[in-house]
Amino acid sequence: MPKSKKYISNKKKKKACTKKNRKKPKINTNLTTIYKDHEFGGKYPVITFDRYVAQRRVDNFNLPSDFSSKSNIKQLVLKEFIRRFIAYLKFKKNQKLLYKTLKIKYSKNNIEAKLLQYSKKITNLKKLEQLYKTILSSK
Repeated sequence: MPKSKKYISNKKKKKACTKKNRKKPKINTNLTTIYKDHEFGGKYPVITFDRYVAQRRVDNFNLPSDFSSKSNIKQLVLKEFIRRFIAYLKFKKNQKLLYKTLKIKYSKNNIEAKLLQYSKKITNLKKLEQLYKTILSSK
């Protein structure tokens, strides 16, 4: 016996599956150092993963000019590089060398801003890296 139209119309039609709009996890772009409580009392600094990677790159003697200007890590490597460079500039001999080669006078308050401004051009950045190499080789 053939099925009547009555039975066919009662069947549920399948709906087309649609993808749910899933929220992507937020990526933390905050680069500030967080201080967490230590189990023995006191606090210790916890740096972000991006800053950690930048520190390791500078440890392995990767220079800021090795990275493309479009990469996010170049700015972090440059800041870490300048931070270490300033540590060597605390000695009078290195301050004189800085003034002799790059014509930048060392001043404790604004040396970081001066070096960041100076390193915007790629040729100046290369000079800064060369000076860093000479200071390290003299140690």
